[in-house]
Amino acid sequence: MTKSKGSFEADVKKAWGYILVDADGKPTVVKVEGSFTEYGAYADIPENELPDEDDILQMTNAKNKAAAKAKATTKTLATNGYAKPVLDEAQQNLRNMFAVLKKANFDDEVAKATAVQTLKTEWTEVGERNSEGQLILRPSAVPVAESDADAETEDDTEDVSA
Repeated sequence: MTKSKGSFEADVKKAWGYILVDADGKPTVVKVEGSFTEYGAYADIPENELPDEDDILQMTNAKNKAAAKAKATTKTLATNGYAKPVLDEAQQNLRNMFAVLKKANFDDEVAKATAVQTLKTEWTEVGERNSEGQLILRPSAVPVAESDADAETEDDTEDVSA
Protein backbone atom coordinates (compact mmCIF):
# COMPACT_ATOMS: atom_id res chain seq x y z
CA MET A 1 0.00 0.00 0.00
CA THR A 2 1.37 3.39 -1.03
CA LYS A 3 0.10 6.02 1.36
CA SER A 4 1.75 9.27 2.39
CA LYS A 5 1.01 12.50 4.16
CA GLY A 6 0.14 15.23 1.69
CA SER A 7 0.29 18.84 2.75
CA PHE A 8 -0.96 22.18 1.56
CA GLU A 9 -0.55 25.84 2.36
CA ALA A 10 -2.44 28.88 1.23
CA ASP A 11 -2.55 32.62 1.79
CA VAL A 12 -6.03 33.92 2.57
CA LYS A 13 -6.56 37.61 1.77
CA LYS A 14 -10.36 37.54 1.55
CA ALA A 15 -13.00 35.54 3.39
CA TRP A 16 -16.74 35.59 2.87
CA GLY A 17 -16.36 38.49 0.43
CA TYR A 18 -14.38 40.68 2.89
CA ILE A 19 -10.74 41.79 2.64
CA LEU A 20 -8.99 40.68 5.84
CA VAL A 21 -7.40 43.49 7.84
CA ASP A 22 -5.28 43.58 10.99
CA ALA A 23 -6.09 45.48 14.19
CA ASP A 24 -4.86 48.71 12.56
CA GLY A 25 -7.17 48.25 9.59
CA LYS A 26 -4.37 47.39 7.16
CA PRO A 27 -4.89 44.51 4.70
CA THR A 28 -3.35 41.30 6.01
CA VAL A 29 -2.75 37.73 4.92
CA VAL A 30 -3.62 34.69 7.01
CA LYS A 31 -1.42 31.67 6.28
CA VAL A 32 -3.27 28.34 6.24
CA GLU A 33 -1.46 25.01 6.47
CA GLY A 34 -2.77 21.49 6.70
CA SER A 35 -2.21 17.87 5.82
CA PHE A 36 -4.16 14.95 4.45
CA THR A 37 -3.71 11.33 3.53
CA GLU A 38 -2.53 10.97 -0.05
CA TYR A 39 -2.76 7.64 -1.86
CA GLY A 40 -0.29 6.55 -4.53
CA ALA A 41 -2.65 4.34 -6.53
CA TYR A 42 -6.35 3.68 -6.88
CA ALA A 43 -5.88 0.21 -5.36
CA ASP A 44 -4.54 1.83 -2.16
CA ILE A 45 -7.78 3.66 -1.39
CA PRO A 46 -9.65 1.91 1.43
CA GLU A 47 -13.05 0.59 0.39
CA ASN A 48 -14.84 2.86 2.86
CA GLU A 49 -13.32 5.92 1.11
CA LEU A 50 -14.25 4.91 -2.43
CA PRO A 51 -17.10 6.93 -3.91
CA ASP A 52 -20.48 5.24 -4.11
CA GLU A 53 -23.05 5.96 -6.80
CA ASP A 54 -24.40 9.01 -4.94
CA ASP A 55 -20.86 10.44 -4.59
CA ILE A 56 -20.20 9.93 -8.31
CA LEU A 57 -23.54 11.57 -9.13
CA GLN A 58 -22.67 14.59 -6.94
CA MET A 59 -19.15 14.88 -8.42
CA THR A 60 -20.47 14.67 -11.97
CA ASN A 61 -23.19 17.24 -11.31
CA ALA A 62 -20.71 19.58 -9.57
CA LYS A 63 -18.29 19.29 -12.52
CA ASN A 64 -21.07 19.97 -15.03
CA LYS A 65 -22.39 22.90 -12.99
CA ALA A 66 -18.90 24.46 -12.71
CA ALA A 67 -18.36 24.17 -16.47
CA ALA A 68 -21.80 25.65 -17.24
CA LYS A 69 -21.28 28.45 -14.69
CA ALA A 70 -17.92 29.40 -16.24
CA LYS A 71 -19.43 29.48 -19.73
CA ALA A 72 -22.51 31.45 -18.62
CA THR A 73 -20.37 33.89 -16.62
CA THR A 74 -18.12 34.54 -19.60
CA LYS A 75 -21.07 35.04 -21.92
CA THR A 76 -22.94 37.30 -19.47
CA LEU A 77 -19.85 39.43 -18.82
CA ALA A 78 -19.33 39.79 -22.58
CA THR A 79 -22.99 40.68 -23.13
CA ASN A 80 -22.61 43.41 -20.52
CA GLY A 81 -19.47 44.80 -22.14
CA TYR A 82 -16.80 43.27 -19.90
CA ALA A 83 -13.76 41.78 -21.60
CA LYS A 84 -10.78 40.11 -20.00
CA PRO A 85 -7.81 42.48 -20.34
CA VAL A 86 -5.34 41.12 -22.88
CA LEU A 87 -1.63 41.46 -22.27
CA ASP A 88 1.04 41.35 -24.93
CA GLU A 89 3.53 38.48 -24.67
CA ALA A 90 6.19 40.50 -22.81
CA GLN A 91 3.71 41.69 -20.17
CA GLN A 92 2.28 38.18 -19.81
CA ASN A 93 5.80 36.82 -19.28
CA LEU A 94 6.38 39.44 -16.57
CA ARG A 95 3.19 38.44 -14.76
CA ASN A 96 4.03 34.75 -15.06
CA MET A 97 7.46 35.32 -13.55
CA PHE A 98 5.93 37.54 -10.84
CA ALA A 99 3.47 34.73 -9.96
CA VAL A 100 6.29 32.18 -9.72
CA LEU A 101 8.31 34.48 -7.45
CA LYS A 102 5.23 35.11 -5.26
CA LYS A 103 4.78 31.34 -4.89
CA ALA A 104 8.42 31.26 -3.75
CA ASN A 105 7.44 33.73 -0.97
CA PHE A 106 8.94 36.89 -2.49
CA ASP A 107 7.04 40.01 -1.46
CA ASP A 108 5.27 42.03 -4.18
CA GLU A 109 7.94 44.70 -4.61
CA VAL A 110 10.87 42.29 -4.82
CA ALA A 111 8.98 39.90 -7.13
CA LYS A 112 8.03 42.72 -9.47
CA ALA A 113 11.52 44.25 -9.49
CA THR A 114 13.14 40.86 -10.06
CA ALA A 115 10.82 40.05 -12.97
CA VAL A 116 11.40 43.47 -14.57
CA GLN A 117 15.17 43.24 -14.18
CA THR A 118 15.43 39.62 -15.35
CA LEU A 119 13.21 40.03 -18.40
CA LYS A 120 14.42 43.57 -19.15
CA THR A 121 10.84 44.74 -19.69
CA GLU A 122 9.01 47.63 -18.04
CA TRP A 123 5.89 46.71 -16.07
CA THR A 124 2.80 48.26 -17.65
CA GLU A 125 -0.38 48.51 -15.60
CA VAL A 126 -3.46 47.19 -17.32
CA GLY A 127 -6.78 48.64 -16.25
CA GLU A 128 -7.50 51.22 -13.60
CA ARG A 129 -7.54 51.25 -9.81
CA ASN A 130 -10.20 52.41 -7.38
CA SER A 131 -9.51 54.74 -4.43
CA GLU A 132 -8.34 51.74 -2.38
CA GLY A 133 -5.83 50.80 -5.09
CA GLN A 134 -7.72 47.68 -6.20
CA LEU A 135 -7.84 46.92 -9.91
CA ILE A 136 -11.30 47.46 -11.31
CA LEU A 137 -12.82 46.50 -14.62
CA ARG A 138 -15.36 48.77 -16.28
CA PRO A 139 -17.66 47.68 -19.07
CA SER A 140 -16.97 48.93 -22.56
CA ALA A 141 -19.63 50.95 -24.35
CA VAL A 142 -20.15 48.13 -26.84
CA PRO A 143 -20.83 44.51 -25.84
CA VAL A 144 -17.95 42.15 -26.46
CA ALA A 145 -18.14 40.01 -29.61
CA GLU A 146 -19.79 36.61 -29.19
CA SER A 147 -16.57 34.81 -30.19
CA ASP A 148 -14.82 36.42 -27.20
CA ALA A 149 -17.59 35.20 -24.91
CA ASP A 150 -16.63 31.58 -25.53
CA ALA A 151 -13.20 32.05 -23.94
CA GLU A 152 -12.70 30.83 -20.38
CA THR A 153 -12.95 33.23 -17.47
CA GLU A 154 -11.71 33.02 -13.91
CA ASP A 155 -14.40 33.07 -11.25
CA ASP A 156 -12.79 34.46 -8.13
CA THR A 157 -15.98 35.74 -6.55
CA GLU A 158 -15.98 32.97 -3.95
CA ASP A 159 -12.73 33.16 -1.99
CA VAL A 160 -13.64 31.07 1.06
CA SER A 161 -16.85 29.16 1.55
CA ALA A 162 -18.67 28.23 4.74
